[in-house]
Amino acid sequence: MTDKKTLSTTYLKGEGRAHVLECMEATFRHCRDHDVKTLVIYTASGDGPLLAIERFLSQPQYSPIRVIAVTPSANRTYVEDPRKNERTLVQTGIFGDRRQQIERAGISIVSARLPFRSMLVGSEHKEPMQLVDLAFGVLGGGFSLCLQAAMMACDAGAIIRLERVAAMSADTAIVLVASQSESFFSNKTGLLVEHIICRPLLYDISKSEHFMTEWAKEQEQSSDDHVQLPLEGMSSDPAGLIEAEPGDAAPAGLVEADPGDSTPPGSDESGESDEDADS
Repeated sequence: MTDKKTLSTTYLKGEGRAHVLECMEATFRHCRDHDVKTLVIYTASGDGPLLAIERFLSQPQYSPIRVIAVTPSANRTYVEDPRKNERTLVQTGIFGDRRQQIERAGISIVSARLPFRSMLVGSEHKEPMQLVDLAFGVLGGGFSLCLQAAMMACDAGAIIRLERVAAMSADTAIVLVASQSESFFSNKTGLLVEHIICRPLLYDISKSEHFMTEWAKEQEQSSDDHVQLPLEGMSSDPAGLIEAEPGDAAPAGLVEADPGDSTPPGSDESGESDEDADS
């Protein structure tokens, strides 16, 4: 077992692909130091696994770590960064030379429906597990993606039930005991989170309109060197706290485009779903 006294968590300044290298560095170090033999990387179109190949798997200290790439269902279209007015669309899936390069490096690729995503019934999305997805949003958009990626890999047989693995998105990484999606809630064989390796301190994509996000952005200008906790320096009864309008927030970077925005299957990828992270 890992000595709990040696565990640490890396806190990133925000969400999204801008933090993927820092997140990946922390994850590979943790896997090396704490005998985690398998890393599941959630990716929209393969950028994360390619980064792992280029920066980490070529190093002897990291080469024994087995990497698995998990993507959402192929040929789906998502908005790359919902914070921007200009809608850059992302085509999910790993194809062509990019796929060959990843597979040559010994990385398995799994593509499947995200277990927590809603299903389209007629003109409405209906899925009780979507509430689970929203609940995990209190830890940022990437946390739920890590859980789902591990279950997708387990469902596909890329990892086995109860295997201890690391899973990461662009800005979140965790160590967990894997389960199949159908056993997620099981008291005997369900998924368990052992440790959070890395996570955002500010949820500037998944909860961009939250009061704390807006307040923290204002404080950010005060110092570039100090990563300030959201409540640090705030009075115990802050004035002006207004409850936001009810609404469902999609995981950061995983805002599905309108049907009319779909990119034809097989077209060039426009980028990868950020935190959606992909990594």
